[in-house]
Amino acid sequence: MLSQILGLSLALATAIGCIAYERLVKNFSIGIIFLLAALFYAPAFAFMLVRQRAVVLADIGRLCADRRLLWAAIIYFLCWVTTPLWFIITKRQSVLVGSIYEIKYIVMLAVIYLFFGNREINLNTGIGITLALASIWFISRA
Repeated sequence: MLSQILGLSLALATAIGCIAYERLVKNFSIGIIFLLAALFYAPAFAFMLVRQRAVVLADIGRLCADRRLLWAAIIYFLCWVTTPLWFIITKRQSVLVGSIYEIKYIVMLAVIYLFFGNREINLNTGIGITLALASIWFISRA
């Protein structure tokens, strides 16, 4: 039950944030988006360095020591290239068009996760992928 409430809260907050993001993108350059992200992340990073310095340093040490985790961090970092792509999609079209790509992302994530993640599929996973693929098909027809 708690998981469902958290999931709905995440979906609602994301939807509201996307509408606000679209308004910003339509009126400003990508620089303001990066500035807002920096303003959001900088205090959290500073807080962690001050209050949890030992944990951060231990995490950095573990990251550097484990090659698989280091590669995961590099890949995650490289995925931030999507930020300008989302900006361009939203600027030229809309955040709603971007949500179509989000559905495709969810399907790709599920498929990749099944092959490289825990390799478990259950009824819910199968239904979710089927519905996501169907929604892509219906949206693409329009």
